Amino acid sequence: MVSHISKDCTPLEESQGSSSGLKSPFPHVKDHHYQEMKASGIADDIIGLNIESCGESKAYSNLLYSDKFSRRNGGRLRDRDLKKYQHLKDGGWWCGAGEDLLNLGEQSLWGCFKPDKPRRDWTKPDKNKRIKYETPPKEPTSVFALNVPPRIAAQILGSYGFDPEANQTFWRFVIDNTVVPIVITEGAKKAAALLSNGYLVIALPGVYNGYRSIKDANGKVIKRDLTPELKAIAGKDREIYLAFDKDTKLSTKTGVDAATWQTGRLLKAEGCKVKILSWDNAKGKGCDDLIFKHGKEAFDEAFAKAVPLDVWKARQLSVLSYPANIQMNREYIGELEIPDWVRLLAIKSPKGTGKSTSIAPIGQRAIAQGKRLLLLTHRIQLTTALCKIFGVSYVSDLASTKLSKVPGMGLCIDSLHPNSQAHFDPSEWEGCTVVIDEVEQVLQHLLNSKTCQKKRISILKTLFSLLKVAERVIIADADLSDISLKYIKNIMGVNPFVIRNDYQLEGANYYRHPNKESVITKVDHLLAAGEKVLLLLAAQKAKSPFGTQNLEDWFREKFPELKILRIDAESLADKTHPAYGAITKINEILLDYDLVIASPSIETGISIDIRGHFKAVCAIANGVQSEASVRQALARVREPIDRHVFVSSFGFGTIGNGEVSPKALVASQNKQLKYNLKYLAQFASFDYLWHLEEDNEIENFQPDTLQCWAEIVCRHNAGMIDYAEQVFTNLKEEGHKIIDFDPEDTNGSTKRQVNQELTQKKNENYLKERIAIAEVDPFQKESSYQDSKKKRVKTKSERYRERNWEVGRKWGRENVTPEVIEMDDKKMYGKLRVLYYLTEGQKYFEQQLTGIAEIFLEEGAIFAPDFVRKLKAHKIEVLKALGLDRLLEDLDSGRQLRNSDEDLIKIKKKLCHPQTRRDLKSIGFGTFSEKKTPIQVIQQLLYNHLGIRTTCLDKDGKMNAQGKRDYTYGLEGWRQEMKPFFDYWLKVDQEKRLKQLEKKQVAPRPPTAQPLTQESNTIEHIFRQKVKTILSKLENHDPQDLRNYIRAMMGHPNWGQFATDVLAGASTRIRKLINQLTEELLACGVLV
Repeated sequence: MVSHISKDCTPLEESQGSSSGLKSPFPHVKDHHYQEMKASGIADDIIGLNIESCGESKAYSNLLYSDKFSRRNGGRLRDRDLKKYQHLKDGGWWCGAGEDLLNLGEQSLWGCFKPDKPRRDWTKPDKNKRIKYETPPKEPTSVFALNVPPRIAAQILGSYGFDPEANQTFWRFVIDNTVVPIVITEGAKKAAALLSNGYLVIALPGVYNGYRSIKDANGKVIKRDLTPELKAIAGKDREIYLAFDKDTKLSTKTGVDAATWQTGRLLKAEGCKVKILSWDNAKGKGCDDLIFKHGKEAFDEAFAKAVPLDVWKARQLSVLSYPANIQMNREYIGELEIPDWVRLLAIKSPKGTGKSTSIAPIGQRAIAQGKRLLLLTHRIQLTTALCKIFGVSYVSDLASTKLSKVPGMGLCIDSLHPNSQAHFDPSEWEGCTVVIDEVEQVLQHLLNSKTCQKKRISILKTLFSLLKVAERVIIADADLSDISLKYIKNIMGVNPFVIRNDYQLEGANYYRHPNKESVITKVDHLLAAGEKVLLLLAAQKAKSPFGTQNLEDWFREKFPELKILRIDAESLADKTHPAYGAITKINEILLDYDLVIASPSIETGISIDIRGHFKAVCAIANGVQSEASVRQALARVREPIDRHVFVSSFGFGTIGNGEVSPKALVASQNKQLKYNLKYLAQFASFDYLWHLEEDNEIENFQPDTLQCWAEIVCRHNAGMIDYAEQVFTNLKEEGHKIIDFDPEDTNGSTKRQVNQELTQKKNENYLKERIAIAEVDPFQKESSYQDSKKKRVKTKSERYRERNWEVGRKWGRENVTPEVIEMDDKKMYGKLRVLYYLTEGQKYFEQQLTGIAEIFLEEGAIFAPDFVRKLKAHKIEVLKALGLDRLLEDLDSGRQLRNSDEDLIKIKKKLCHPQTRRDLKSIGFGTFSEKKTPIQVIQQLLYNHLGIRTTCLDKDGKMNAQGKRDYTYGLEGWRQEMKPFFDYWLKVDQEKRLKQLEKKQVAPRPPTAQPLTQESNTIEHIFRQKVKTILSKLENHDPQDLRNYIRAMMGHPNWGQFATDVLAGASTRIRKLINQLTEELLACGVLV
């Protein structure tokens, strides 16, 4: 320890330049240790207070002080420990931890020792690897809160009112004043370097030492907590900056990133504002290297550019780390000369730098050489725009008889399968060039959109085949990342040729508005002043007050003399609308309008190059688009005119369970998949499912695809956290200036008026639309509906007929009313279906699951996210396990609910248990707060998962023993409300059952009296093996449970396939049990 060192100790001189040859000004610090500290940019007064050179005796006393060591009677260490630490005799330097943050005013015993001759680390594969730093063994780790000299204390805390002469230590002042920001780094030297340069810093001994992992009896981590020292410095609104090493080795970087995230999120949970520092690792691995090599200014720059934790997390999944074969800095990419041997060309270049026009000549040369060209995107409008640039036709504009012969065409990824209008056969495209523009969004659409769900397996198989036979694949995106490039690279099995353009477009002023109404008011003022505006919105439908349709009507009423154009998915596909065909000639059409209101239909694939027409681009991003999509849309206008933008604080469009860890998300999907398959195996034979498991396809279907899906989903989910900060931080990184907009409406009257008017407009338009849908002349058969869906161009009436059919198919033809359409819009269908199968339709639940599984398995494989999303076995079973089915029966009988009810308290206790909460969150069941009352937990369950609400039966309540009012709740009339829907669903299920019986496709049900036990949960695996494997399992099974095990096995529908061979090869004991059970099961009619 160095507590004896005088706090008045001052340096003789500050060194400049190289540290070699410097003499230590301190008697307790040797020259070579002093030189090492100066090489990390550490000030002399910090060295003097915290560093001490140690000989053998001092090293032993500082490091090996734990009373947990086994010692001899005289206190001497055992020989094995003396041998292990014999290297201490050569000395080294010691840095004490400084002040003990848990006992302020006292020096910590803990610290770290750097031996001059470190010992080998025998736990590593490389036996020559040395242990660079040692901390006291058998003692819990702490943190470095180094002793700070008065000069630096005044420099760091002077502006916060710290008085070094007052009776208050430096670290007590820091803990008591959460306004003081703190940097957290790794290692004593880095802490000393940052303190020397005026930064308040705490150092961890290692990146994983900021938290403790709490494990259950099986060794599984169930909880993570901050260390006590970090909890002591954490506080509401405290700014924390994490500055860990920038490693280049992938495995090390992955570990550091994981530790950064865990530490950061735990600090954030304590109320801290957490930011992450980044810098180019070529300038230095650690912050001390950065400062020594490039000066304090380099760290100051990194500190100023630190990004919020959630922005950093999203960026980790947005990085392109592949080295560039061609690196440029151009406003426009220009023509590209690509070597003939290149099979995979990847281009990352900012929006508006001409990616498509640079790629087009490559595609056109391929066609000129007699090779075919295929353009793949995720939007029709984007595809048609690209087709115009490349000089080929969109698939719908081609006769189906000529598709196999056309030299080139454009296609949405949704149609990349044999049964689409393209009748796509990858064997016909051997040697072609494939261009995938906006590849990041194309893959997100492919792997997660509902429009691809029914044919996703077929599309994925076709894509794999196509990329393997293509001569060249070109992918491009302004936000190209490792995720997309790695996925395409792995399919093709080739290394990419990467072009990276680092040009930064001319920045614009982005005015950050506090609310949606403020943006609309700004548009109003600009139009009133005679200016022209482009207004970008996230919604288009009549049910959204701030959607394109309602705002178009609102502005038309206010400015009847202005020319207003609405561009959204509906108007672009309606031949009678002025927006029809606008995408391919966008720059000519926009010149004719004063106000253009656009949906995300134009967020990619177009370039608005006109100048001097629009005064401003205004936008409302309400959290349903990805943050990258928001930036894409804002960049469509290339002119750097003012942008007026509102972005919601948080996004609302998380996918799956909201997970941000790809590894955890994949594990969750596999867990749910296996559960659903086990559940199905209890009552369905699935011969084709059996065959797939035999080939091991189900769990392993395109593992790269599942990993890519998980990474894309986690990036999206991370982008939804602190959504506004994500958008504006990334816009700033692109070179734009962010300015907080201060609306003139200080009392909020204009905001209220705008909101009321738009809400009224929404109510009017939405009711008209629902009535029109309900009263439209409906289709009479499914084929008519399918024919209409295939049409690219359709009128509003045709869209209404499609919606009428969709609602009727789900809720019943006679139930298509404006009220039911609203329920459908509110996503009530899925919730009420769960309610139905938990109550009235319980006996048909297995039939429903079987039918869904059959649809998914028709294509011979399962994509886990789709399968898990559609089957609800896990959700139904959780609700049953909680007793919701019994509770609903009680409520039907007139039961009233109170917070004091024991069963409700038990349900809350189950849901709020840490392990249960983790498990439920992992399967997308939501989380339940311990702060909620039992009634509130039940209300959350009933509405979020079953779509029904309780009502308060006594508004005054009664005083309970704790002096609080206890209110009574119940369910009134829910069955009567559900009756029309339940009757329809029962009718549908009964008809399905009859059809199955007629076709004799009902599989024999296994015995239900003896459910599968935990030990027999590998039955379906056993039946995938040969007879020899089955016999081995039987002979080695626990004798006490062997009878139950064999009974469950015999109940499996495929038992007959192996029964004879198993009996022939089994021991006498096994044969006897099988014969006994066969007689019993035949007698009770289970076997036939």
